[in-house]
Amino acid sequence: MRYFEDFRIGDVHELGDHRISGDEIRAFAHQYDPQPIHLGRSGEPIASGWHVAATFMRLYVDSVVNGAAAEVSPGIDELRWLRPVRPGDLLVGRMTVLGTSPSLSRPDCGIVRQRGELVDAAGRPVMRFVFHGLMRRRSAEPGSAESRPVEPHLVEPRPVEARSTESSDADSEPADSGPTDSQPADSDPAGVGGARPDTLGA
Repeated sequence: MRYFEDFRIGDVHELGDHRISGDEIRAFAHQYDPQPIHLGRSGEPIASGWHVAATFMRLYVDSVVNGAAAEVSPGIDELRWLRPVRPGDLLVGRMTVLGTSPSLSRPDCGIVRQRGELVDAAGRPVMRFVFHGLMRRRSAEPGSAESRPVEPHLVEPRPVEARSTESSDADSEPADSGPTDSQPADSDPAGVGGARPDTLGA
């Protein structure tokens, strides 16, 4: 299964080929686009552009979508039919990844921007368009390591040792009982508040 994370900018997917027949062109036209030029009423039929686009879609689904975590498509841009398709023409499909971005409305998905192309047997372009595919993220799939909630790390609290307010003479510091013989009560070697005496005002 191919997920959003597996589509890399610059990747090219060859989609295979399909040879168009006159009967297929007329059948599509009768059903979906019954213009005289597609029905061949005045000569050889020319395939409807939507028939050509549907041919690409079939190749794309068989080669990419059926093996991917694909959702709906947000749309297409810049659709161009570059050459008429006639009975017997061989259409060869190709898809190139142009860009990837997170989906703003579906955090479990990303959008893959792609260029779809059909060329004929001589390599001449027949159709080209840019389209967008919505693909699920691997990290959003149930059971994936990234999708599992992180368990909080619990630390067992240490017991606090109770201290007695009564300390023995052996382990207690001598209490401050006021001035000593070596330092009078009003003595401050550094000056008042830590300042030198000669810096104090009168």
